[in-house]
Amino acid sequence: IGVLVAAAAGWLLYRGLYIGLNRPAGVGLLVALGAIGGVALGAYCGFLVAKTDGTILYLSWAVGALLAGATGLALYRGIYIYMRRRAKSPLVMLVGSLGILLAASAFVSIIFTPSGRPLAPPFGTDSWNIGGAFIKQFQVFFIGMAFVLFLGLLFLLKRTNFGKAVRAISDDEEVAKIVGINTTVIIAVIFFIGAAVAALGGIFFGEDIGVRPQMGLALLLKGWVASVVGGIGNVYGALLGGFVLGLVENFGIMDNGIWNLGAEWKDVIAFVLLILFLAFWPKGLLPRK
Repeated sequence: IGVLVAAAAGWLLYRGLYIGLNRPAGVGLLVALGAIGGVALGAYCGFLVAKTDGTILYLSWAVGALLAGATGLALYRGIYIYMRRRAKSPLVMLVGSLGILLAASAFVSIIFTPSGRPLAPPFGTDSWNIGGAFIKQFQVFFIGMAFVLFLGLLFLLKRTNFGKAVRAISDDEEVAKIVGINTTVIIAVIFFIGAAVAALGGIFFGEDIGVRPQMGLALLLKGWVASVVGGIGNVYGALLGGFVLGLVENFGIMDNGIWNLGAEWKDVIAFVLLILFLAFWPKGLLPRK
């Protein structure tokens, strides 16, 4: 926290004074003094955070996401980049990714045992009664964070040069290379962002029901179903597909629901929905244009 505050203060001074005023003489010293003040402010903010009860849990969310992003980047630079160069079919990447996931799950199970573990309870563990349905305050926060991440990714893809490069690579990687886009770097950043966002989702999900080493595969498959339902390659479709999948699953098993089935039928419902969409609506609800 202290480093982020200090870096933000220094960057704002640099952009606002040094660059904004066309680098006039004498401003450099003012920016340097302001940066020193920013470091002091950052240290003070870090001290306040360290002295506040419960902040270790929430800081661990950010640290976990950053570590997961770094792991995803390391996997790309160490394994995937060579697989992409030698693979003659996207199926090779899919099979390789599943192999890495299963190996990582087994490795974690060996170290921490395969049994599930609860995470430290966050804020908002009390439930609200809304129209006869119960929802935890933390779950509302979880939903809000999902929308914040969605809007952030949407802005990144639609309003930045990085997003334009990502969309260009998605359309035709070879043409993107010809026009000067460094596809290796762009894809590496995508791996970092994707792993960090996935880690946040796993952390929030784990805060709600606990964590276990094998949970990643189930969530990955549900994410794939949601992307097919919503429309592969469409950011809006990913959000809509996840919402539709959740509704169909939960309304299908609830008491007095559509089918009134047991909770163990949720996976069956999800994959039947996948088969139906692959058979009749392979482009999803919101096909990519």
